[in-house]
Formats: sequence, structure tokens, C-alpha cells
Amino acid sequence: MTASELLAAALRDLRIRAMLSQAELARRIGTSQAQISRAETGTDFVSRGMLDRWVEACKDKSVAADVNFVRSISFALRPALPGPRRLSNR
Repeated sequence: MTASELLAAALRDLRIRAMLSQAELARRIGTSQAQISRAETGTDFVSRGMLDRWVEACKDKSVAADVNFVRSISFALRPALPGPRRLSNR
């Protein structure tokens, strides 16, 4: 399992343990349900901002260990994750 696949699975597990539907999580973090689905299957890039909002939306005493796990994965991946994309003037 790659680091990206591990992150996708951890994000899905975090959402489920927080007892949120994909639609409810999407509403809480300001994105679409389709984007949540793509993130949970690893078929789409998860930005740093989305990752932080996802973790915050799922924060709860019952999932504190999962939040810490996802944060540790995200910190490990951060050097590999591209920052905001900048458009070239060319």
C-alpha cells in the first residue's frame, strides 16, 4: 500500500468513525460529495487545506487517536504534496 493509498483509507476511516456521511463532511468543509469520494478512493489530490479542514471536521473525543494518525500521515506526506499551483505568466 502506497502512502497516498494509506492516507485515502485513513481519511475514509476517520469520516466513518466520526459518523459523518460524505455529503455531511462535504458540507462542513465546503466541498462537494464527489470530491470527498475521490479523496477516499485516492483518485484525486487532497490539498493541505482540505486535509486540515477534514481533520478538524472529524475531531471528536471518540476519534482523537484517528485524528492524530491522519495528521501524522499528512505530515509525513507534506514534502511530497505540491503546494498551491501558480500560473505561469508565459
